[in-house]
Amino acid sequence: MSKEQTRFRKARRSAWEDECVEIGRTGDLIKIRDSKAREAGALSFSVAAVQGLFDSIRRQPR
Repeated sequence: MSKEQTRFRKARRSAWEDECVEIGRTGDLIKIRDSKAREAGALSFSVAAVQGLFDSIRRQPR
């Protein structure tokens, strides 16, 4: 099994903040990690799970 490198990025809105998360995609997985503790690893979720989360957030009243 080859180990695919994940390229992480921070949200543009948090570019000047020190406390944020980074998100990346490797194949069918979305990975999320703490930008201040990259060595701690990342949480992995299916694309469908992350899409469901974002859809749920969008439906919340503001």
